[in-house]
Amino acid sequence: MEDLLFAPKEANKEDVENFLQPKQNETVLELKPEHNLLDLLVICGIFSSKSEAKRNWKGEVKIKSGYSEFRRLGKHRHNIFIFERFD
Repeated sequence: MEDLLFAPKEANKEDVENFLQPKQNETVLELKPEHNLLDLLVICGIFSSKSEAKRNWKGEVKIKSGYSEFRRLGKHRHNIFIFERFD
């Protein structure tokens, strides 16, 4: 099981640390403005392509402002934690 953390590049470092609480060995991956949840599922290796993710993902696609988490995804049971800046 692997934890994958995402935050915008321009996010306040203190906010990222408070919301995502990364451990020393964890890297916070860049969340780009054009990304949606389907993109993150492909980046994480849960689906091999965005079209496969569209066919199989039943949840919300848009990434909401603030903190979101998705647990035990895919056969490797990835956890995805997302911090999207507030508008």
